[in-house]
Amino acid sequence: MGDELEHAILRVERDELAAVRDALAGRALVAIPGVGSIGWPSDEVAVLAPAGVVEESAGAEVASTERLAPAAHGTGGVQGPGGATVVAMRWFELAASDWDEFLELSVGAWPAFESTYEATIIGLFRSVDCREPDARALLVTRYASLGEWERSREAGAGQGAAAEAGRRFRRRHQLTRRTIVRVGRPW
Repeated sequence: MGDELEHAILRVERDELAAVRDALAGRALVAIPGVGSIGWPSDEVAVLAPAGVVEESAGAEVASTERLAPAAHGTGGVQGPGGATVVAMRWFELAASDWDEFLELSVGAWPAFESTYEATIIGLFRSVDCREPDARALLVTRYASLGEWERSREAGAGQGAAAEAGRRFRRRHQLTRRTIVRVGRPW
């Protein structure tokens, strides 16, 4: 699916935000400042970018990085947030022995999910830094609005393909030891 990426948390002073945004423009797949977002401190920027890009971000202290390998992308391919009002970054922790089923459940649910909601899966990325017997993954999804993200929490309600997607998500949840989602407006 492509080359290794990094998820980084940058610490940025408010007066340096514009310089960091400009340094990442066109180079990061996703960059979400904590200011105005849900789940991040106001002095942080979450970045998903090709390896090496975050180290070149002027005015930012790299607080943490995690190397990621692309595992799967949504129906539109791996794309940046283009036109998205909000992007959700959801981390999953699970047993490495459950990875194949977790991946199949996710990918199998996406077509119905994307056709039911104004949402596009950017991709699912597996941590290279997390070692067996554990696995860690980042799912990045763009939404037309925060309201649409909230509406998608009902995934699986109804009948047909949406109900099947919900069944897959419920099983995926059973395999998940821990999850956290953060939602924000991308640059």
